[in-house]
Amino acid sequence: MSETTKIGRPSLPKKEKRGQYVTTRVSPAEYDEIEKAANESGDMMATWARKKLLAAARRAFHLFFVFVKNDVTVDKFKSQIINNFRHLERF
Repeated sequence: MSETTKIGRPSLPKKEKRGQYVTTRVSPAEYDEIEKAANESGDMMATWARKKLLAAARRAFHLFFVFVKNDVTVDKFKSQIINNFRHLERF
């Protein structure tokens, strides 16, 4: 009898699988900007977007604990979060 060989890449372990989606609507101009940035980085658009979103989320999470530890007011915290996300508008 002959064994059948699966074609394609091996399955990822359950903990490493990416099955959740984050979606957003963008204008054609925004799409072009995102596509250009992804191409310049050498990443596929989804990979580039995932990296940027995770970096921004981790930065915000880190800032939250820094401000809580240093007893920063909510207004100052909001201001710092907004300033840290402004760089995303440049893409």
